[in-house]
Amino acid sequence: MSTMLVLLIILLILILVVAAVIYISYNNISNKVKRVSKEILGTEDVIQGLKNIEQDSRNTALSISGGTSIYLPRIQSDFPEYHRSTMEEKIKQFIISYYNCLEKKSISYLDNIEVSASVRDEIASQISDLKESNSQFRCDNIKVNAVSIVEYRKTKEFATVKYQISFEYLGNTGKVQAKYEVDVTYLFEDIDIDSFSLRCEHCGAPLKDESSICEYCGSIIVRNIVKVWVVSNFKKLRQVG
Repeated sequence: MSTMLVLLIILLILILVVAAVIYISYNNISNKVKRVSKEILGTEDVIQGLKNIEQDSRNTALSISGGTSIYLPRIQSDFPEYHRSTMEEKIKQFIISYYNCLEKKSISYLDNIEVSASVRDEIASQISDLKESNSQFRCDNIKVNAVSIVEYRKTKEFATVKYQISFEYLGNTGKVQAKYEVDVTYLFEDIDIDSFSLRCEHCGAPLKDESSICEYCGSIIVRNIVKVWVVSNFKKLRQVG
């Protein structure tokens, strides 16, 4: 047997040994990956497991901070007419109206919602961007999962209650989970815009903060709780899907 043939045989044997080692190592690694994937993802197929996680995230409602039990007593102490269910419904209706504005590309869906000029301008700007890009926004079957107060601020001039809302809807690519922060601010109907002071609508005398009776003429000060709480700010906190 020639030396060259011997070398070829040795080389072939080495190649087979390396291939066997690689095959065994691949099987070991593959089996380990499958075991870990099954333990963590619930399936031996990693790709399918990741798809399942993505699908679960679309179906799982986003959690929101909870502070209603803490802040609501303080708010109702300052504003006895403040009704939890009424204000939560106001937040829900704002979100639904906002998304309808984007889908239909029309600001008219805000007509029955009390919002500040800045909020209206922001939504009008988003609608304009959708029109310019010729994008179609879809938001079918909006379902609100939770609404909660997360902060309450009160100054001499105004009071603001910050809410978080979690909801879901059918978007362009399937189910979407979203979480927003929405502020509602108490604006006094009898406010003097120039001096930013409160005055009695009967005699014009100055009022102290949220006075319920004018100390000058004795008139009872009545304010419409639904109309004077205005959506003053909103922002998206998170979206999945």
